[in-house]
Amino acid sequence: MKKILIYALNLLILGIVSSCDSFFDAKPTKDLDVPETIPALQALLDNSDNLNQDIAALLVMADEYNSTASGYLQIVDYLQQVAVWNPTPFLTEDIVFDFRGPYSSILISNIVLEQINLLERKDISWDYVKGTAQYFRANSYFNLAMAFLPHPYLETAGNSEFQIPLKLAPDFEFQPQLAGVEEIFNVIMEDLKAAIELLPSTTEFKTRPTKSAANALMARVALYLGDYERAFSSANEALIDRSMLLDYNDIDPNVSFPFTRFNEEVLCHSRMQNHSFIRNTESLVISERLLALYHENDLRRELFFIERPGGFFNFRGSYDNSQTLFTGPTTAEMYLIAAEAKIRLGDMSEGTRLLNTLSEKRFEVGTFEALEFTTLDDALGYVLEERERELVFRGLKWMDLKRIGSEGGQSGTISRRVGEELLTLDLSVGYTLPLPEREKSFY
Repeated sequence: MKKILIYALNLLILGIVSSCDSFFDAKPTKDLDVPETIPALQALLDNSDNLNQDIAALLVMADEYNSTASGYLQIVDYLQQVAVWNPTPFLTEDIVFDFRGPYSSILISNIVLEQINLLERKDISWDYVKGTAQYFRANSYFNLAMAFLPHPYLETAGNSEFQIPLKLAPDFEFQPQLAGVEEIFNVIMEDLKAAIELLPSTTEFKTRPTKSAANALMARVALYLGDYERAFSSANEALIDRSMLLDYNDIDPNVSFPFTRFNEEVLCHSRMQNHSFIRNTESLVISERLLALYHENDLRRELFFIERPGGFFNFRGSYDNSQTLFTGPTTAEMYLIAAEAKIRLGDMSEGTRLLNTLSEKRFEVGTFEALEFTTLDDALGYVLEERERELVFRGLKWMDLKRIGSEGGQSGTISRRVGEELLTLDLSVGYTLPLPEREKSFY
């Protein structure tokens, strides 16, 4: 019976995501029992199709790719508009999975958090279930903030037009309130602080978060917010439990997908929403600008990309060992966050040491020359480029563009070619998705 209830609840959530005039229109919880035991709540959290997923808009908005004219047409209709930075990308009839997906994860997390607080804490499994729910809720709100809210440092951050629904309970009878940047990030930070305290150092499955994963997500958020002390300390804490780096000299380039799923660098496995256009060779053509960032002895160029007969390149370096794009935190990302934080805090020596530790594992044996910088600006420029090289197609470039665009003097433009048309975006102005038209009517 427990399995039937969990299955029914998951089907219900899937139905809400893919139907209804608004995600928040449905009112199903009165007539459906929810799991009431710790194992049953854990089973809800093991629904990786909902919880271990990040939104595709974060990839589509960034400048890592171009599209041919025909490839562009294979992109989901509303994401076609996002790809060209249309300020009003959504039609009234559009079901925007980049909005509904995170809220389905938030719904599951809220159900678990409400139920776990009704149960007696008898052992650490109670801690783990609660910490897991808070980790996934924080990640979902961070996804939404990256797409639907401006960076906190932009003047537009306080505008009432930039708000998203804040749901901290699963009650469908209650109309959610809209919240702005500050309130959403307060929720994210509080959830992550709790998750760090509650989660264990190790888990049986890489799809379940650990203390290291929660610290890693905290490091991402802190880096985005410009809190470099916290970014470094959180990344460092993540690396204390797990600091292994893959030596790319040991990776076979002669297979379709070189990287093993759940490999040693993965702190918590998650994937991007798996739209079919991601597998279309002409929809996401690697930009020439990105390819030019790789040194001839950098093994990532061969391992990450495959050349097509037309002379263009596609990405194949997902840590999912498939065409599905991996988006989870890794030890390599933590080295980069720690390095950037140290450089921004004025410790160029330690930042450089961290960069050298990572880079040595990415170059052909015997070809890597230790990095040396004469100025902090040079070191910062390098680490930002290294993030592009290492974290390609993980949905993280958009985060970097937003935070850099919010910094006076470090903004600029990005561009994308769609067919023969060259499009540009001014980063100082930014680009923030509006609430989908289909959801607006609920407020």
